[in-house]
Amino acid sequence: MASERIPISSSFSDRFGGRGGPRREIAAYWLSLVLVTFGALIMIVPFAFMVITSFKTQAEIIAIPAVWLPSQLTLENFVQVWNRTELLRSLINTAYVAVVITAATVFSSSLMGFVFSKYEFRGRDLIFTVSLAGMMLPFYVISIPLYLMIITLGWVNSYAALIIPSLYNSFGVFLMRQFMFSIPAELLDSARLDGCSEFRIFWSIALPLAKAAAGALSLLNLMVYWNWFFWPLIVLNSEEKFTISLTLTKFMGLYWTEYGPLTAGSFLAVIPIVVTFLFLQRYFVEGIATTGMKG
Repeated sequence: MASERIPISSSFSDRFGGRGGPRREIAAYWLSLVLVTFGALIMIVPFAFMVITSFKTQAEIIAIPAVWLPSQLTLENFVQVWNRTELLRSLINTAYVAVVITAATVFSSSLMGFVFSKYEFRGRDLIFTVSLAGMMLPFYVISIPLYLMIITLGWVNSYAALIIPSLYNSFGVFLMRQFMFSIPAELLDSARLDGCSEFRIFWSIALPLAKAAAGALSLLNLMVYWNWFFWPLIVLNSEEKFTISLTLTKFMGLYWTEYGPLTAGSFLAVIPIVVTFLFLQRYFVEGIATTGMKG
């Protein structure tokens, strides 16, 4: 006669680390916490070192072994940045370029994302796939032919050379299209029955509902174009039009780099984008988290 098996209670299995037990959940929690903390330190430590270095003297900056904390805080590096560069003008130039490009990109990406997600027409998926091909090409690949076009159009040393080629963003179209899929088609059909034009539907209904994705895209674009260096270095040649990234190169020479003023200027340059992130971080997290669920 076969002996009857006695089932092991789930509490016993959980207590000794069975599948799905609390021990596994606790281990996963602490592992996640360690990984997140390690990643945060990788991001924070270089930034903190830059801030600390901006208050050091030149002797402490180049000292061997390295001096981690200054013996006395000094503002000399900030004074040099202010006296030797057009810092305020550079920040205004950077803000103008970044804000204009961001606003235009968010609008164009939202409009194209709305069309690609809510309208059926022949070749829609093919056109969308081709438009995404731009994400696979590094900017350096197209920089030479683009620069030749800029010369032909007479846009060298003008903000048009920075703004106009940046009005289209493949990633922005992809991001907004994926978010637009979450907007109910019945809502748009109701607006059509009420007599709304297609652009009015986009502007008054779809775009406000997509503000989380638009906020995330705005923040990403602001960070990219605030720190833009390669393309402005090529097309701008007058200091009064320099962005902040180009202005700070004044402290970098062929044989010597003035790390004190350079870190001080970098610290001042990063403050506006950090403040912007603090205001838009809710939209950034929400937009990234809710994008790509449909499509």
